Amino acid sequence: MLEVTGFVKDQYSDIPHKKMLANTTYEKGFHFKVFVDYDDISDQAMPIETSDSVIVNAINKKYDTDFYKNRNQTYLNQIKIKKVLHEFSELMHLVNDEIFNYQFIEANEVYDQGLYLASGCVYGVAIERLLWLLIERNSQNVNSGKTELMFMVNHLIKNNIVDRTDENRLKNAARFRNQTAHTNSYSLKLDCDILRSTLDYMVTKYFISTPQNLI
Repeated sequence: MLEVTGFVKDQYSDIPHKKMLANTTYEKGFHFKVFVDYDDISDQAMPIETSDSVIVNAINKKYDTDFYKNRNQTYLNQIKIKKVLHEFSELMHLVNDEIFNYQFIEANEVYDQGLYLASGCVYGVAIERLLWLLIERNSQNVNSGKTELMFMVNHLIKNNIVDRTDENRLKNAARFRNQTAHTNSYSLKLDCDILRSTLDYMVTKYFISTPQNLI
């Protein structure tokens, strides 16, 4: 898996689009970060037209846009490609969610920089995303505004989506997540390690056989 960042816009004005952008226009463009499920998209691995199409597909999927795959219509610039570590890639494959991918990579990047407060916050958000996906993929109807970690833990336990033996693990993660969410507290490296281990555990146990991954 590769992380691709860069800038995208229309090659010229007046190209028709069915989907509108909220904060910019297709003509002005925007900076993007996407993940593509390839080991190599360089010109040594495939034609440039093909790699451009792969990137545009990922942009359209993540940002709900409809850029054209033709290089004569879509302009890609400042492209940077970074290989995602194998252990990260495997976990991201299991979850199969673009939002989670972004959160997970961000959390690990700031962790590696020693920014444990920031890392703890983002790990917590990633765990929230995991639990929401578990609820969603088990066809549970929950108010989309109810994204608090403790609420989702209780919902998952009550509906037998996760084992009761994992209740304490998840509630401890919720407490760590709440602690790091306040600016007047700090998160130690150990807190981040606990949140990351909880995240790894939940993915390995509950996402290998979730309905979406059985398709």
